[in-house]
Amino acid sequence: MSSLYPEFYFTLTSHDGLFGILKHTFTVSYARETINGTKKSTGFAVPMVSFCDLKLSELKAHMNKYGKYGIGLSKKWANSKGLNPVFYVNKHCPFTSNFLSAVERLHTLLESIDDGEILQTASEAYMDIFNTYRYIKNYQGDLKRKGRKTIENYRFADEREWRYVPPLNKTDYPFVPLEKIETDEQKKALNNNISRFT
Repeated sequence: MSSLYPEFYFTLTSHDGLFGILKHTFTVSYARETINGTKKSTGFAVPMVSFCDLKLSELKAHMNKYGKYGIGLSKKWANSKGLNPVFYVNKHCPFTSNFLSAVERLHTLLESIDDGEILQTASEAYMDIFNTYRYIKNYQGDLKRKGRKTIENYRFADEREWRYVPPLNKTDYPFVPLEKIETDEQKKALNNNISRFT
C-alpha cells in the first residue's frame, strides 16, 4: 500500500555521535521538554532517543539543527523496540491546558487517599496517564539548542518525531524536574544512571 511516509526512521547526530551508535548502540539521554497551553505550562526532562519519520529529501532542513550525520532503521525494527510517534498538541487549543490541569488534579486527589490498596492501584493508573507527558510535544514553539540562537515559532511537527522512551519500570527517574537538570554536570550524572538502548 502506498504511503506518504517512508519505511525508515532516521536519527540525526554529530560525527562522534554516529560512531558511538555504530560502536555501542543508541545512547538514551535526558531531553528537556516544555509543554505550553493557553492557561497551563509544564516543564520536565525525559530520557529518550529521538527519530524522525522523514524522507531522505526532507532531512537536509533538519541537519543544521540536530547534526549532519544520521542512521536510518526500518519500521519493523522500530516496532520491535516499542517506538511511538509524538503526540503534537496546539498551545491554543483548550485540550492542552485541560490535560495539564487534569494531571495536576489527579495528583492532588492521590494525596487524599488513605486506603493503601486503593492508593496503590490509583497510583499505578496515575503513572500510566502521567506517562503520556513523555510522548507529548507542542506543535509549534521556540526551539532552544545549547550554544545556538533560539528559533522562534519553530514547527516541531515538521520533524514527525518518534521516540524510544525506556519503560517506567526500567529507570529510576522516568521524569526529572527542569531545576534538577539545569547544568551539564546534572545532565551527565542523570545520563550515567540510565542504560543504553537495548
